[in-house]
Amino acid sequence: MPPTKRKRGQGKGSIRRRPNGTYEVRVTMGTRPDGKPDRPSRYFHTRQEARDYLKQVQAALLTGEIVSTSKTLLRDWGAEVLDSYGNELADSTYRQYRSFLANHVNPARIGGMRLGDILPIHCQEYITALRETPGTRGIPDDHGVKPPISSKTARNICMMVSMFFAKAVDNRLIQSNPMAGCTLPPKIKPKLQAIRPELLEAFWIRVMATPDYPIYVLLCSTGARRGEVLGLKWDCVDLEAATIIIQRQLVRSRNGGWQVVDTDPLKTSNAYRVINLPPEAVHALREHRRKQAALRMRMGPLWADEDLVFTNRFGRYLDPDGVTDRFQDALVASGHPHCRLHDVRHMFATALIRSRQLDDTTISRILGHSSTRITREIYQDIYQEDKKKGADIISAVLNIPKAP
Repeated sequence: MPPTKRKRGQGKGSIRRRPNGTYEVRVTMGTRPDGKPDRPSRYFHTRQEARDYLKQVQAALLTGEIVSTSKTLLRDWGAEVLDSYGNELADSTYRQYRSFLANHVNPARIGGMRLGDILPIHCQEYITALRETPGTRGIPDDHGVKPPISSKTARNICMMVSMFFAKAVDNRLIQSNPMAGCTLPPKIKPKLQAIRPELLEAFWIRVMATPDYPIYVLLCSTGARRGEVLGLKWDCVDLEAATIIIQRQLVRSRNGGWQVVDTDPLKTSNAYRVINLPPEAVHALREHRRKQAALRMRMGPLWADEDLVFTNRFGRYLDPDGVTDRFQDALVASGHPHCRLHDVRHMFATALIRSRQLDDTTISRILGHSSTRITREIYQDIYQEDKKKGADIISAVLNIPKAP
């Protein structure tokens, strides 16, 4: 039986004399992405110089002061990290990081640099350039260029890259995280764009005869998220009691498809909730169920009986992006400015807050927020209106005369 090759552990080194009289030192300084030991070579004129270098490297490895000679590129290491540590991330975060890596790291200069060569100045240059990078969403300009990514997206990308460096530190590929201490993009609260209810009359006329009509009614009358509505099943609908239970959602899977999940957590723990329906929503759902039953009879064995409230003609889930596209097209065709489907939720929340008939806790629970703090942060501009009215009330009460 041939002898097995003994693996050299971290810090183990060797010295050999080369044919030209110089000395080669090789030290195990970590692990390459393929799992094999990283054993870079250094060359010296004398054996004593080689011994001194080996001792210095081994001492630095023990104290954590070693400087990596890793030739692994950041883009390759990022892919390796997501492959190896992706199970630590939520599905939505994993998909987002894959997109960030492909669209915002791989094409960048820093993505083609070796881990051991990247300095904080390179990270700061990358962060600065990131804010001017066209995003993958938004309405293109006349030249077909989409607007730059938001400050929030830029910060999320930086957090991902910082995680890549942190994992490299853990694997002894680099000494420290070059992203640490860099100035990240500022936190900028985006201005909410709520749909104006008074402009919806033409929209309702346009969509009333379409299959998406009950979806829009439910979104507008409950403030539920798109995935929550499209993942709704009939076992969570009680038309007699005029309620729905939010306990599932339609989400993207890791392979890029869509799936209805009822065991994975929703966005927050408070997202599991019961929502009361107005009469218009009850009527729309009742009529929709009647039409769906007739369609199921016509499709026969082709119908996938998954108990979904909103389906395609085969009983399967609807494509959420298609629902959004049809909504935006109908809204713009009705004379309303371009808005996201999620802005329907903001319209709903704004109406509740301005009604002043519900306390913050009730509003937060209806929206499925994790706390009232989140609700007040998102809609602080709406709450600010009350503060201004408070100043007007005090002014009227005091009736202070103006100084001459």
